[in-house]
Amino acid sequence: MIRRSCLVGIFLSYLPLAACTALIGVLIVLGGALRAVLWWLLVAVIGYGCLEAAWRSHKLAYRGVRVTREDQPDLMKVVDAVMERAGVRRLDGIWLTPGARAFALRGRRDLLGRHRLGVGLGLLEAAHLSADELMAVLAHEAGHLTDSRWLRRLLARRRRIILRRLNKPLRRPLRRYWRWFLKVTRDQAVDSERHADAFAQQMCGAGTYARAIQRGGEASLVHQIAMKDIVRPCWDQRITPATLFEAYEEVWTRMPEHVEAGIKNWMRAPEKPEDTHPGLAEITGGQIVPLPSVLRGNLPLARLEELDRQCTASLRQQERHYPMTTVTWPEIWAKRKESRSRAERDEIQTVAALEGESRSETGPVLSEA
Repeated sequence: MIRRSCLVGIFLSYLPLAACTALIGVLIVLGGALRAVLWWLLVAVIGYGCLEAAWRSHKLAYRGVRVTREDQPDLMKVVDAVMERAGVRRLDGIWLTPGARAFALRGRRDLLGRHRLGVGLGLLEAAHLSADELMAVLAHEAGHLTDSRWLRRLLARRRRIILRRLNKPLRRPLRRYWRWFLKVTRDQAVDSERHADAFAQQMCGAGTYARAIQRGGEASLVHQIAMKDIVRPCWDQRITPATLFEAYEEVWTRMPEHVEAGIKNWMRAPEKPEDTHPGLAEITGGQIVPLPSVLRGNLPLARLEELDRQCTASLRQQERHYPMTTVTWPEIWAKRKESRSRAERDEIQTVAALEGESRSETGPVLSEA
């Protein structure tokens, strides 16, 4: 039943492309250009086959900071311990990326038919979680890497691609169709995540895994708040900080209620068609653990400031393509304080002006009385 549902979902994901291809084929036949198109198609197939053979000899690559045992011995000890227990004998790389999201990477097969496998890990998540919690997160990703149901993996990958491109101009004419597709295939995508959840719970314990998922949510919320309230406004002014952890610490120490409220909202959030993970309430059993007193976990990360600098530059290049001036955090805090003071003065002047207008309007009425 699950196999049939996955096949139907994969077929539906390619249905618009197949319909467009069929329409183009009909127009080509009617235009009398079938022979030329067939020759071009043959050349394309041969060329793609040559590229495919060449790519199989290349190692897995990903945008981010690749870490090694020499660079991050403590982190790689945790990774090696998890992958050994999970049965992942060969991992092509670990990449630290901006933000707080962990994900499994599955590339092309090599010349011996083995999949290229890797793991991406958000730098803030790696810094915020304890060693035990990080082990549970990595066990979840190992569950994806060892999942033997390739149809389920393929459907989940198709959903991720469609979610990334849903709001792009080429997708807008069929937006209703894609939302319907996400709705009817959600059960299979969530089933894939539940498989990885069960794998991690069996390896690390349900309590540790539930706490790790909440800690990952905390890191994600801190990143979102810092980007929205601090970093992106700087980018809009064409200035940029060199690192992000100062903004993370600012959010954690000055706005913990925002993080707590975000966790509670996530706990109560209804299911949506585009969701690919079970809700936090299902994973944690409805229990929220208190926020830790400090942002940093107990896992040492070597050269954290340099990693932060590289990840910040990578994120800036992804989101903004114009040149910026790098400024220090004391300068940014001073500018923000000056902007808040100016806004407060403007608000006081506006209130005083409104009160003056009110007195001028009511004055004649009182004199006549």
